Amino acid sequence: MIDKEILKFIAKERYIGTRQWVSPKFSPDGSTIYYLFGEEEDPSTLHLFAFDIAERTSKRLNLGGQADGGGELSLAEELRRERLRSPYKGVSEFRIHGDESAHLILLNTDGRFSLFDPQSERVTFEFSEEGVVDVKPLESLDRWVASTTDKILIFEVSTGATQVVAEAPAKHSLGIAEYICQEEFGRLSGLFSHYGSEVFVYAKVDHSPTPVFPIVNHAGGDVRLEEYHYPFVGSDNEKVDLILVGAAGEVKLELGEYEYIPHVAWVSESLLVVATLNRAQSLLRWIFIDQSGKVLSTVERSNEKWINVSPSLEVVDESSIAVIDEESGFGHVLVIGSNGDLKQLTDGEWVVSEILGVADGNVYFVGSPTDPRTRLICRVPLAGGAIEVLSSDRGLHAGVISPNGTHIVDLYSTKDQPVTTEVRKIGGETLFSFTSQVEDAPFSLDPPIEVEYTTKDGVKLYGQLYLPQGDTSGASIVVDVYGGPHAQLVTDTFGATKDLEAQYLRSQGIATLKVDNRGSANRGKAFEEWLFHRYGTYELDDQVEFLDHVIENYGFDRSKVGVTGWSYGGFMTLSLLLKRPDRFRVGVSGAPVTDFRFYDTGYTERYLGSDPNADSYVNSDVRPLITQLQSKLLVIHGLIDENVHVRNTLSLMQEATEKGVSFETFLIPNSRHMPRGEGLLMEIADRRLSFLVDNLQ
Repeated sequence: MIDKEILKFIAKERYIGTRQWVSPKFSPDGSTIYYLFGEEEDPSTLHLFAFDIAERTSKRLNLGGQADGGGELSLAEELRRERLRSPYKGVSEFRIHGDESAHLILLNTDGRFSLFDPQSERVTFEFSEEGVVDVKPLESLDRWVASTTDKILIFEVSTGATQVVAEAPAKHSLGIAEYICQEEFGRLSGLFSHYGSEVFVYAKVDHSPTPVFPIVNHAGGDVRLEEYHYPFVGSDNEKVDLILVGAAGEVKLELGEYEYIPHVAWVSESLLVVATLNRAQSLLRWIFIDQSGKVLSTVERSNEKWINVSPSLEVVDESSIAVIDEESGFGHVLVIGSNGDLKQLTDGEWVVSEILGVADGNVYFVGSPTDPRTRLICRVPLAGGAIEVLSSDRGLHAGVISPNGTHIVDLYSTKDQPVTTEVRKIGGETLFSFTSQVEDAPFSLDPPIEVEYTTKDGVKLYGQLYLPQGDTSGASIVVDVYGGPHAQLVTDTFGATKDLEAQYLRSQGIATLKVDNRGSANRGKAFEEWLFHRYGTYELDDQVEFLDHVIENYGFDRSKVGVTGWSYGGFMTLSLLLKRPDRFRVGVSGAPVTDFRFYDTGYTERYLGSDPNADSYVNSDVRPLITQLQSKLLVIHGLIDENVHVRNTLSLMQEATEKGVSFETFLIPNSRHMPRGEGLLMEIADRRLSFLVDNLQ
């Protein structure tokens, strides 16, 4: 049993050294920065603040009542936070609507929406209609369109009048994004408007093609049945139409053949852009549509394997957008015009990960021009030319640019420095700087060391190693793994240093190794494509080769090796234990996918194809390999995980029972894919760390 105070400290990992401005946004006139921030005594509960640029001062805005948080979450809001992997409470989201003359702040607090006037500093309207899940402005700040999933409503603030615009037929939802678009493409909204116009678009989702998957929530005394339209590999997706509401009434947009709609955005009051993908995700169409619903032009991008569609999309002017495109093999800034013109602004063997905005003739973005383990804030002229780095050359940076391109909010950290929030004049002085403090730790928090290795195939890999103090000869080592697409563990960020479980293991004389194997993010498309139709192959080779490299160089005991991971990392943990059974003594697998036929279409088919009987699925199924288990194994899974369903773990347990194989489990009644709450996080840490330590010492 680990000391309770140590477990309490570990359970706070998400908030240690990470207090920063959350979701900062400039006012339309650029004079104020609004942001969310947690007070020191409770960093997990976010409140709304305002920073006056001229005065260089911040203040917390008094929202009052339900707008300041503290209420019970609706199921819709609970699931939205799951999609975002957000650990916060309180004000979970805010958006600024209006122009330089006047603006309002739309608040989402615990799933309840309200309007806040920063001039009078009061909540002026609450959207009290039951079930509201999204709200967008129309031609003025007096008129708003909202979705309740079964209705589309228009609210008039001055009179309090509510008009029903559309009602959902049976087995349909209106104005929401279906699960696949939320989880796999990052589009969380199904309602799209342009401030200053009465024309808007809403998604009409037909759930009937996709069978209901039930999850029974037994926690809390009352039994609650949750029903999800979850499309498993090879099954039918929900059918999504876009409905334009304008002067001529409702018009269904004719988008041709498609399976997914990852983007919908207004470029101007009279121009809409929609991105569609086919089922194989090998054909992406950017479709420009006028205010009447007429298609003006289409730009196509294709790839023989798959296309990564970034959530980034920024308006350049009234007829063009900036997106991230991988036609060159690396993600770069591409400007697409409604006339079909294309202009790539960045190039090279490095990746643009996010577009921050367009201002003063430049596109601002986050990229890795010098080292894939960093993210730097840069800009490039729309006219073309060299990129300019606007941040320091170390760390992971995120940022927000003022509307006129004069100021920047830079949020960053390095392995050596906790998260820092800075407000700077671009090319000038720093107006504000705040670095999160780290409380006294019960063990050292020294940064991991960087390790590099080139595989037998000639591929360069990056790793990080948490070394215990003193001589490492004969010491144990744990591989902490994720290994799947769209993720990167090895970065120059304080998140690496404050990995409290790795640091605890270090204090017990056990090293931890993290490696970004082939298939990981931010190394270009070819690096990812090693895993195409080959899950459970090259990523295992890379992990074991890198492990052998550090064992040889640091003298670790080959017989005392553990492995742990969550989600895809849980799959990797099981794969390593069962396909390399002689290499590991112990493993802890969290929320694992045991058979990718149990996962969703949008993610899985992108990499393994749409035929559930194909070799790519048969060969990545770990369940038939359970008889190869030679190690001690603990599997942790939440019973109401609506992302990686607990059927994955239960089917592994059934296979093991039938084959006479035993392993330990920790099934959590009231936990989804991202565990929450101090008590639960303490229990998970205790079980995982104790299991590793007890079997490695």
